[in-house]
Amino acid sequence: MPRPKKQAFRRSEWIFDWKRSNSSAVSFWSAILLVGALFGCAILSLRVKMVEPVTLEAPQARVIHLSGKGWSRALAMEAKAQGPFPSRFEPSSWSGTRSVQSEILEASQPRLAVHQPRLLPLPDPGIQPPEMARRAEPVLPQRSLEISVPELTAALQLSPVISAVDGIRADELPKTLPKWVGPVTEGLAARSWKFLVELQSDGRVHQLVSLAGGQELSPPELAAWLRGAVFVNKARKEGRRWVAVAIEFQNQNQADGTDPE
Repeated sequence: MPRPKKQAFRRSEWIFDWKRSNSSAVSFWSAILLVGALFGCAILSLRVKMVEPVTLEAPQARVIHLSGKGWSRALAMEAKAQGPFPSRFEPSSWSGTRSVQSEILEASQPRLAVHQPRLLPLPDPGIQPPEMARRAEPVLPQRSLEISVPELTAALQLSPVISAVDGIRADELPKTLPKWVGPVTEGLAARSWKFLVELQSDGRVHQLVSLAGGQELSPPELAAWLRGAVFVNKARKEGRRWVAVAIEFQNQNQADGTDPE
């Protein structure tokens, strides 16, 4: 069976024109020479710098233990001076700091000339001032100073006085206080004694508790004296209530008796 003949394609039907055209050889060789010249210029313009590789040394260090005596101290000072972190100069540790400071202060202070005023003679007034009073004689009249001192009709005596602390008004305190019987010692008169008192509806003391702080307790005779006081209970409907009062010793006239005010 005879083979089929290959179909010949025309150049206009090709996708890419792979076949060289039938032109002259001059254009072909001129293109090759142009490309070769450009490639040669690119090769000649290329510069390649050869650098030797840097050899890195392994980090090493030495530790020297120095004591604080002799040559060890000298080595430590030299290491600080020649090392990467030398010791800083401290002006306060230098012996010549004071002299330098004094010289700088003297140079910076202005030197002003001392002013010397020139005194001028005063003119003679010619008229003498009149004498208002003679010497060693009083000008204002003398008055006798009379001081009147009231006479005490009776001697003063230390007596207890009740004052309000909490839960009670001043007008609710006892109008008359029981008489204090017994001596008043320095321990009683030296401080204020506070009590927590439970009052009945009629104003009498039902019970009381001493508020003396620490290990010091209030005297029993002072608590017995407070039990005899009768308060003014204006709110009788409330029944019993707790109030806080204080007892102090003050000088009272014996003739007037004990005064709560």
